[in-house]
Amino acid sequence: LPPRSQARLSAATRLAVQGPSAEGQRALGRLTGGQLGAAAQNNLGILFELQDQFGPAIRAYDAARRADPYVPLYHFNLGLALRKIGNFDRAAEELEWVRRLAPQSVEAHERLAELYALLGHANEALDLAESALKLDPQSHGAWELKSQLYLKQLRPKDAMEAALKAIELDPKCGVAYGHLAAVCLDQRQLDEAEKF
Repeated sequence: LPPRSQARLSAATRLAVQGPSAEGQRALGRLTGGQLGAAAQNNLGILFELQDQFGPAIRAYDAARRADPYVPLYHFNLGLALRKIGNFDRAAEELEWVRRLAPQSVEAHERLAELYALLGHANEALDLAESALKLDPQSHGAWELKSQLYLKQLRPKDAMEAALKAIELDPKCGVAYGHLAAVCLDQRQLDEAEKF
């Protein structure tokens, strides 16, 4: 976008986030046509989502996606909003688009893996967690997710290794400690479980 257009979009977005929501929504709404349309729609979606108005947020994200279907962010935001309302299948479709448009996005792989886990596709979810780790072996979230998936597959040794790696990367990771405790309880190692 040209600098002047970026400035108009930034000003309207700041107004929407900082000021009264109706005024900010009107400011962004005035920009939804023309070359700022998709970005303004996306920002409107964010504003609606911040106000827990998921219907309008999803419509705005969808309008942004339709206006410029090759921007991964628009698919990503739409997918996350759809997930929040429990539409996991559609959310997965949008995140598949993100993965195709931005194949190096670790976050896209992780969020899609989470959705596949919610849909009961454990093997696909695990494959995506592995893909995320190939892109970034230091991804704490991917190790945590991998631990969770292994727990669901009743693979305690693998779950423990993944949880320990997540903790190594983020020692304050309560979820990974919970996974370790679950493995220890499952294996009846009560003394060890109490440490976590």
